Order: sequence, then structure tokens, then C-alpha cells
Amino acid sequence: MINHRLSFDSVDTKTLKVVILPTTNCNARCEYCCGVMNVPEDMTMEIAQKVVEFVSNMAKDYERLQIGWYG
Repeated sequence: MINHRLSFDSVDTKTLKVVILPTTNCNARCEYCCGVMNVPEDMTMEIAQKVVEFVSNMAKDYERLQIGWYG
């Protein structure tokens, strides 16, 4: 986990780094997770499409894309 976090925090202007939280409905309740919320909710298809469009538009300005997932 630490190596994963360091790779996302490193300065790299050629890589678009995106972390996607498709659900807060995870039952693991890890203390480090930003997805620990009192309201379980799943990403809608409308929001998922907007995420795809956002990443597609942003990625045009970068050489690489790095995606992480929570939830």
C-alpha cells in the first residue's frame, strides 16, 4: 500500500493520475480508506459516463494514464 501511495504522489507531469471511487458500499471499513462513509452509495451510469468523458478529455494532454480504484 505504501509503494502504491508513493507512486501516486510522485511528481510526474507526463502521467495523468486518476483515482475512481465507484462505491461507498464497501463492508471492509478500512481505517485508511476515504470511502468509509455513513451513506452507502453506488456510482450511477450517468456519473460513470461523465468520468469516462472527463478522463478522455484530460488524457489528451498527457503521455500516460494511471488509474487507481477505491471502494
